[in-house]
Order: sequence, then C-alpha cells, then structure tokens
Amino acid sequence: MRKTAKYWLKKLYRHSFSFKRYYRQIEQISQLDPIELHRYQNAQLQQVVSYCAHKVPFYKSLFKEAGIKPEHIKTTSDLKHLPILDKQVVREQFNRLTAESWEQLFYRKASTSGSSGSPSNFLRDFQSINFENAAIWHYWNQSGDCHGRRITLRGERICPVEQTEPPFWQYNPANNELIMSIYHLSPQNFPAYLEKIREFQPEVLYCYPSAGYLLAKLFQDSNENYAFKYIFTSSESLEEPVRTFVEATFHCKIHDWYGQAERVAAIAQCSKGNYHIQEHYSWVELTENNDGYEIIGTTFHNRAMPLLRYRTHDAAAHIAQSEKSSDARPLT
Repeated sequence: MRKTAKYWLKKLYRHSFSFKRYYRQIEQISQLDPIELHRYQNAQLQQVVSYCAHKVPFYKSLFKEAGIKPEHIKTTSDLKHLPILDKQVVREQFNRLTAESWEQLFYRKASTSGSSGSPSNFLRDFQSINFENAAIWHYWNQSGDCHGRRITLRGERICPVEQTEPPFWQYNPANNELIMSIYHLSPQNFPAYLEKIREFQPEVLYCYPSAGYLLAKLFQDSNENYAFKYIFTSSESLEEPVRTFVEATFHCKIHDWYGQAERVAAIAQCSKGNYHIQEHYSWVELTENNDGYEIIGTTFHNRAMPLLRYRTHDAAAHIAQSEKSSDARPLT
C-alpha cells in the first residue's frame, strides 16, 4: 500500500493543474509561425531576465557591475551582452544563484551524473518540474504513445543491490508502468525478467540507451523475440550501433530525447529521425567548436535557480540544412 501511494503522490506533484496548463501551452506554441514563436521567446526571456535581476543575488551583482539593466535584454540577440555561465561558477556560487523567494521551502535538488566533468547540483521549483513533465509527455504523445503499458529501465533503486531473487521490479499504477531494476538485469536473472515482461505485455520501453541495449542483447542471446510499439531513450548519448541493434531486436524505432538536470535545453528526435531543438522549452545557442556545436542554454521556466547562457559542455554534430519548422530548429 505504501509503495503504491508514493507513485500516486509523485504523479500528483508532477502532473498538477500546472502540468495541464503547460501541456495546453506547448500545444498552442507548436502551432505558431516563426515570427509569433520568436515573440513568445522574447517575452519569456524578458520575464526571466527581470526575475534574475530582482530575485537572484548573483545576477543582481552581475548586472550592476556590468552596467546592464534588465530592460536592455529585450530579444534573444541581446543575450550576447551577458557572460556565459560555466559549471564551475554554479558550484562556487550555488547559494547566490538560488532565487530569494518564499517558495524556497519547495525547491527540489537535482544532480548531474558528471558524465562531462564533475557532478553538479541544481535546484528546481514546482512549476519547472510540471513544465518538464508536460514537455516530455507532449513529445511522447506526438510520437504516438497514448499512455500504453510501459516498462522503465533507468536508474531507480527498486530493491537492494544484494538481492538475488525476484521480484526485481515494482508496479506503478499511476502510470501503468513496470519499473525494472537495471542493477539486476543479467543473464542469470533474465528468465525472471522475461517471464514478467511477457506477463505484463508492455507496449512501450522507456530506458537509458545502455539499458535498452543490454535488454536487447539478452533477448537475442536467449533466442527470444518481442516487439514494442514505441521505444523512448534519454539521459545518455544514443550511439548509432546501439540504435540499430535495439531497433532490429525489438522491431521498433527509437525516439530519443536530450535534456539535462540544469533544464536549459531540450532536443528531441522527430519521426523522420532528425533532432530538433524544442523552442518552447528554453533559448538555445549553438557555438561552433572542434566537435561541431556546443549547446548553451537559457532557461524559461525554472525560477528556483534560473541559468542564463549556461554552458552545458554537450555537443551537437551539426545543424541540418533543412527547412525550419514552426516549433523546432533541426539538428542531426
């Protein structure tokens, strides 16, 4: 009973009335033409810059020392007047980058894995958590998944690492989801996983790319067959050999989502296989470097720790030379 309750409470927190409002907002933004979209982005930018200037000690000092007033930043092109923010500065100035608000009691801490350097901590507010979930669910729905049964293979601690007998999973009734432990997924335990998967009959696989690859390898090595309707990956780079192998094994295309704990950029793969910056989510700058383009993002929605021109140290290979859509700049 207690395990079930925690999932309903989690969904209540992440899918409140703000979630529904943001979902409708994203739907509307996706219909805007490029000019209307840029107006929306400029309006969002003006709001967050003004908030930073009045509520965030780090930016209060920065603006004053640089002689910049919030009203100087009217469009995304004006962001060049602000310095780029680095991970090291965030670590050193964590408290001063935290907004001064009565809502501090409700801020939630999140951490990076440290895959591109040292792990870092960040804060999110209630509204940004709801917006993040609205953006992801909108992407899933646009990709065809209408809340089908799914299994999740990510980093959740489902049971003690030393556990040797099933169950290695928990059922989340709030999302009709079977959350399976990646730490126990092995050749020895695969028969138990296989039996549970066939019993549950999931339509959707939501996973780290590495976990999806391991599951596919175990299916192949065991001469077992299963077809998903949808596969969604995130939180790790999706290498092409991994994509090809998983798609061939499970007879299903992968839809990949790029995001980060900092919540300054989101990039999603469309049905044609191209990656697109999600323009409703934040403002993303692409600066050329030896790896292609580095992703620098400015948040639109997180008021707990708003980051302006934040360097992610993540790279995009190159900008696709294709027609710009109304709600995303194409990448590959």
